[in-house]
Amino acid sequence: MDTRGGGTLTHLVSGTLRVSRTSQAIRTNVAAIGAALIERGVRPRDSVLIISGSRVEAAESVLAAFNIGAVAVPVSPLIGLAHLQSIVRQMQPRCCMVEDPPEASVITALAECGCAIIYFKSRAGALARDWTLYGDIIGREAIDLTFPEYEDEHPALTVHGSGSSGRLKSIVMSHGALLRFFEYCNLVWSQYLDGPDLRWRPSPMVTGMPLTHLGGLALCLQGLMNGRATYLMSFFLPDVYLRLIEEVRCPTILLVPSLYRSLLKERYLQQMDKSALEFCICGGEPCPDDLAARIESAFGVPVITAYGMSECLSGLGHRRHDLFSGRVKRGSCGKQLFGEISLRDAQGREHPDSGELWVRNPTVHRCYTDDSLNEARFSGGWYRSGDLFHRDADGDFFYRGRVDDMFICNGKNIYPQEVELLLMRHPAVEAACAAPVTFGADGPVPAVMIVAREWVSEAAIQDFAMRHGASHAVPQMVLFAQSLPHLGPGKLDRPGVRKLLQEAYETLRSRDSGIPASRSA
Repeated sequence: MDTRGGGTLTHLVSGTLRVSRTSQAIRTNVAAIGAALIERGVRPRDSVLIISGSRVEAAESVLAAFNIGAVAVPVSPLIGLAHLQSIVRQMQPRCCMVEDPPEASVITALAECGCAIIYFKSRAGALARDWTLYGDIIGREAIDLTFPEYEDEHPALTVHGSGSSGRLKSIVMSHGALLRFFEYCNLVWSQYLDGPDLRWRPSPMVTGMPLTHLGGLALCLQGLMNGRATYLMSFFLPDVYLRLIEEVRCPTILLVPSLYRSLLKERYLQQMDKSALEFCICGGEPCPDDLAARIESAFGVPVITAYGMSECLSGLGHRRHDLFSGRVKRGSCGKQLFGEISLRDAQGREHPDSGELWVRNPTVHRCYTDDSLNEARFSGGWYRSGDLFHRDADGDFFYRGRVDDMFICNGKNIYPQEVELLLMRHPAVEAACAAPVTFGADGPVPAVMIVAREWVSEAAIQDFAMRHGASHAVPQMVLFAQSLPHLGPGKLDRPGVRKLLQEAYETLRSRDSGIPASRSA
């Protein structure tokens, strides 16, 4: 993969300390790293594990693996010990690049598969005395900068996600699949350019998305290919983020709602120069109307909702005419931008206005290492997203939640996300997560976990839901919490919330009925 676009890549070590590379310096380093990987026995199709946050060295390591025909496997150091051990067993990496020393059990597992270790830090220390220092590799003399081409199906990248269920998913991208993904990403992003053509405008991008996420990696590598200055943040610091957006005159903010909430609390927001901003893009989780309104008021630009998946691009997007004429509807994920899009019921029958999103476009491919997932999610070139959408008369698509989150109470469909968005309109509610709970032989009823901005009673929440929503969706139990559990940035741990709600509901009903909780399940 070539990087001669003239871009630069910078990651923030802290508020003032930065590591920056030009595309030419990255090309030189990529060649040196590739040579070092080959010296350590890495061959085409072997895995190179990269356990790191978002930093320049991680991006260089991914590119180095691509260019020697190996498979880059970027993994967040926050993924969890059990998941990390599973990845090592599954991938059997020949080399591992690390930001910080992993747990001793992981080091043992790496040693058992004969894996060499390269350390990003400047000093190895006693624990890592046998490791190679990254700085010693890129400090070599110039190496041949030949970037070979590989066949379309040659594997290039494996990313891991927990999905909505918490189950680890391994997604493989070939060289051809990655290039198609980048091509259509360019099409999506080009809609945000106010000009007569679709050429990429090399405006700077500040991203808080991790390189272990395909979307974050795409923004990083596309920046290098398109001559854009791209800034990575290993740790999201709201004040630093705002000052950097201002300093580099970034036109677009792309964050999940929870991070926007943290920005709104920053004092510097009041004095920040926002004249370069054009859009605030919100993705990863639903953005309540009141939060969108607060963001628009604070930044002075429209809030645009984005929808994305790790497996492929959806084909949904906002068209340039709508974006720059102010015609984007609040909460809309866009219209059909490319490819084919279909809404279908559980039997696969097409419906005009609601159902599970099925997509078919050039970025769709059988991407899972788990064949059972491929069989379940791919059919006739279509990808079943598992996400429910509503399409209005104008062709705008609105996300309604996961297929497996929807449940039936008294013969009525209940969509947890709609309950959550309704309750987050209450001035005392900061965040909410709804799920079904049961007791004994009773059917499911809605319950909700809430993070409150200020004290509010369960009765007040239920009264608000009754007055503003459907009676069958009023939560029968409200559980207050300091925070909602998450699987990762912008991804609620819905199974975890449901478990906590179920346990609390069983305790409540058992106390009221006199039946021991152990008999209520």
